[in-house]
Amino acid sequence: MSAKWHFSQAVKEAEQQRRTAVHHLALVKRGKQQSLFILQDDHVKETVVLTGETFGDMIEILSGQKQGTGW
Repeated sequence: MSAKWHFSQAVKEAEQQRRTAVHHLALVKRGKQQSLFILQDDHVKETVVLTGETFGDMIEILSGQKQGTGW
């Protein structure tokens, strides 16, 4: 697992809350539906997710997958 940080301006108080986000290339788009492929018990499973705000290359995951579970 890795993290990439780049601060180009002061972070606003509302932006300091913890969020789950993935790189935009990790999302698979089919029409209006977006999903991630998750490794679960040595098998790959497609999980539909609801996305939120975009932060550079990262997209917030609002629902559909919990942080730290196979991705």
